[in-house]
Amino acid sequence: SLRNLIFYNHYEVPFNPLIGSNVKRMLFEPITPLTANHLKREIEDTIKNFEPRVTIREVIVNTNPDLNSYDVSIYFFINNNPAPVTVNFLLERLR
Repeated sequence: SLRNLIFYNHYEVPFNPLIGSNVKRMLFEPITPLTANHLKREIEDTIKNFEPRVTIREVIVNTNPDLNSYDVSIYFFINNNPAPVTVNFLLERLR
């Protein structure tokens, strides 16, 4: 659900236009550490606002300028479960 939440744009979820993030829009910005920091903050804010079932431990966004992409790792805990969970994915623009 975290991956879906991050990949949704605003107004894509029927009857709830606030759910989503601006991550896809940021992929067309220049690949710099500043943009990576904005992506990290956007991912953290989206999870904190719309996913009450998890507690974020850390979000890491690494730039990969040769491939025009970002490597994202999200470390979090599911509430009422002490085992840490990791989600990794690659963010890249399609066109």
